[in-house]
Amino acid sequence: MLAIGIPVATLQCSSAYLAGQFSLRLKTKLVKRLLREIIFSSHNLDEPVSMIDKDTLALILSHINKVSTTFVELYWTRTMKAVDLVVYAGALMAQHGPWPVLVMLFYLFSTLKITTELQATRQEMLMESAHLESTVNEALTRAVRHRESISAWQGRGYLETKQIFAQLELLQRSKSSRAWFDLLLGFMSTLGSKYIGSALGFWLSSNPYIASRNRRFAHMSTRPSEVVKAGMILLCMINLQDYFGIISYFWTARIMMNLCTA
Repeated sequence: MLAIGIPVATLQCSSAYLAGQFSLRLKTKLVKRLLREIIFSSHNLDEPVSMIDKDTLALILSHINKVSTTFVELYWTRTMKAVDLVVYAGALMAQHGPWPVLVMLFYLFSTLKITTELQATRQEMLMESAHLESTVNEALTRAVRHRESISAWQGRGYLETKQIFAQLELLQRSKSSRAWFDLLLGFMSTLGSKYIGSALGFWLSSNPYIASRNRRFAHMSTRPSEVVKAGMILLCMINLQDYFGIISYFWTARIMMNLCTA
């Protein structure tokens, strides 16, 4: 399980992080390009700035808040299914006793505790995005109001664009720092809740004191039953299926949706 689990957990977390970073950078470039085209070309328009452009811009800014579902949330909804958890906990208890199961439950509790603290950070980022969107809308309104004075608007448009780009860069940096934290947290939850529990199970079962306290499980650990073997095979299949599912989810569905809406 460790030989399969460690590379699978590493690839799960790294692929989710890279997909989120790729989508974030791509949409940041799209927002910058659209802002530059709208603000600097607004004084040449015979009609006011199109409402379609404003709606498209608002749609892109709203999707910046949803660059990618955090890997921790995806992990709890996809990987830690009830069947997965019950089968794995039963196999661990049958082979190594209750100690690795307790370790696994401790990791689950600590990971859930940390994920609740992410809500405050997410709310702050939503407020920053809302402030950025209001700034963009004000800049577009001023562009329509002052487009008759072309020379005055050229300087004002440059300053407005520079201010918006600075706020956009700040938002991108905060998202990148949160992505690193999500990567670390996702790796801890994936590797810690299952595979570190297995490693500690092997170590604890080899300890003489634990082995003496664990005698009632000895007949099960020396010859695992067919149910335990089938459970371990099922667990390996679930992990591999989740790995390929996460890859396809992040690199196809999510990014293609972002590109289409942008």
